[in-house]
Amino acid sequence: MSENSYINITDKSMCSGCRACEHSCPFSAISMAKDNEGFIYPDVDLSKCTNCGICTETCPVTKFREKNLPKTVYTAQLLDKKLLSQSSSGGVFAPLAKYVIDNGGYVFGCVFDENYNAIIKKATTMDEVYPMQGSKYVSSDTLDTFAEARELLKKGDLVLYTATPCQIAGLKAYLKKDYDNLITMDFLCHGVTSADLFSENISYLESKYGGKITDYKFRDKSKRGWAICTGFKSNGKKYYELFKENLYFCGFISGSASRYSCYSCHFRGENKKSDITVGDFWGCSDTDIDTSKGVSFIAINTEIGYNVINNIKSEFYMSETTAEEVAKQNSSMLHDTPEKIPQFRKNIYGELKRLGYAKCADKYFKPKNYALIKLKNRMPKFLLEFAKKIRGLK
Repeated sequence: MSENSYINITDKSMCSGCRACEHSCPFSAISMAKDNEGFIYPDVDLSKCTNCGICTETCPVTKFREKNLPKTVYTAQLLDKKLLSQSSSGGVFAPLAKYVIDNGGYVFGCVFDENYNAIIKKATTMDEVYPMQGSKYVSSDTLDTFAEARELLKKGDLVLYTATPCQIAGLKAYLKKDYDNLITMDFLCHGVTSADLFSENISYLESKYGGKITDYKFRDKSKRGWAICTGFKSNGKKYYELFKENLYFCGFISGSASRYSCYSCHFRGENKKSDITVGDFWGCSDTDIDTSKGVSFIAINTEIGYNVINNIKSEFYMSETTAEEVAKQNSSMLHDTPEKIPQFRKNIYGELKRLGYAKCADKYFKPKNYALIKLKNRMPKFLLEFAKKIRGLK
């Protein structure tokens, strides 16, 4: 491996930590290690490296350059109201996973382990699938699942792999060939913060609420329906932090603490590598459904994606829309312009260690109008709706 190859796989502005280079190295010269911010990057053992260059050739950033626009885009809302209520938006994942499980297949998706580390895991039953539902706004680890998925695919088993766009690209790069029995699904990704930052958030909440945090959901519909509401339990009691009250979410949505590669992501916009892309359809104007219960878009990127969605379409209300409609309130659907890195981004993780989570989140994540946000969030729902109508009349 040349010096330039080494630089490519360790450049923080390019590396998403997908582990494709690690798993592809024939000499086991690469392992993944956390940096001082809690993100994983390749660590090369130069005593084992033979300069073969396979790691660089496998890196999805260097491998994939061509554009791939969605072939068809749908508005989608799951008809099963119970499953819909447990999803973050329109509920696309669960029926797709059930289709794969019912056909003897395997589902890979993101779950929290007992310590709230976000990891990609294999499921063989729907009971194992349900923890994969819901958004998880933190960096996840693919662990050994690329290799695990490949062994299943080589045996002819049906596999559904759901992950971030960069992780799907990493899987495809690692596999080095297409498989008819592989279904990949990603989502419009805003970026990820580090596992260490999220762990500090959990510790802070445990101290604040006086007990171990359980049943943590970034998007909990039980309080305000399809709104941004974080829900969790502490000492058996349920707590909610509504839109922009949860400072961790504020830090995530502002992009203040994202992985460096997220600011110049190579796999958003028109560079889709998955069979299916899903996400929140904010601004959906379809009057045939109650959008307050959550609505998704489904972007079909390949023939495999079209075929599998066609097999489960009876589970949904679906209507055709366009990528342009989705992009009106979710610009990353079509645009891949690099985001500006906040000036204070380089300070945040150092401040986290120096000041502690509470002071760091208060300094960098708290919105300027935080008191007004909390007041608004405590208004009864009918008053909020009334206020919206009054503003609409002006």
